[in-house]
Amino acid sequence: MTTTATVMMILICGLVWGGFVSLLFRAAKSEGRKRARGRD
Repeated sequence: MTTTATVMMILICGLVWGGFVSLLFRAAKSEGRKRARGRD
């Protein structure tokens, strides 16, 4: 692979995995809030 292709692949993978991880964290936070409300 050329250097340009490698850099583009790293950037695209970073965006995809970054978005996936942020979705997981958002889901975990909303679940935590739901459980905290249920305790009251």
